[in-house]
Amino acid sequence: MFAASDFFVHVLGTGEKLDEGWGNQGFAIDYVEKSKSFRNWLHHFTEYANVASRSGRPWWVPFHHGSFHDFKELKFTSTHYETQHDGDGDLITRPVTKKHRYDLVVFSNFLTTKDQVQSFSKELQDCARYLRHKGIMLVVGARGTDTKYEEVYAEVSRLITETSYDNYKLIAKCVAVDIGDPVMSYSWADSYGKRLKSLTKSVFSQLQSRAQGAIPQSVGKTLEKSVLPGYSRKIEWQVFVFKKLARPRKVTANEQG
Repeated sequence: MFAASDFFVHVLGTGEKLDEGWGNQGFAIDYVEKSKSFRNWLHHFTEYANVASRSGRPWWVPFHHGSFHDFKELKFTSTHYETQHDGDGDLITRPVTKKHRYDLVVFSNFLTTKDQVQSFSKELQDCARYLRHKGIMLVVGARGTDTKYEEVYAEVSRLITETSYDNYKLIAKCVAVDIGDPVMSYSWADSYGKRLKSLTKSVFSQLQSRAQGAIPQSVGKTLEKSVLPGYSRKIEWQVFVFKKLARPRKVTANEQG
């Protein structure tokens, strides 16, 4: 979400200052998360990060107020009731329908087994179904050279690309996008890795001074090793991209009449 926020601020040239106000940044980010503890952590972390940002540019991450709690049976159209005064001053209650339609959906290391993908087949297809025209679905995870993940990605691709998303208004489909080499990486010895080492070293130092007894010995050794200048482990992941394409149905003369 933080990377997506940086991307949209850069591309759109909007939302560069927090005092522009939420809702005026030109884009909106949402997420699915079951854990209340993580939502609370996300709220406090985002609040702190935006205040402490050296660039002054905020991250437009929706704290713990994300709209979705569980991916299973995810709903892209929901109805709730609102009570308000009518023209005569009387209170009336009316249904309000909210439609969630997105330009970008990201699965970040979420789909990890073939059985899981199959159990979420409807939800995955709905993510593609309710993408806007030219919307993008990104699936990010471990390299597909692992037999387990090769099956995961093959099943995701089958579910997404072999499904028709036509309705009475549109003819629509999702296609796989060729991005060349789908494997991305960084090394703990490159510029990204050095920044991570610096951050890890700083956090580890604080934990050692304040809660040393709470850190398992094996974890401490791993952290100590990871911040050494010569540590250069390469971290790799794979990205799959799908694109939604939709066009209006042609209306015949009889249908118009």
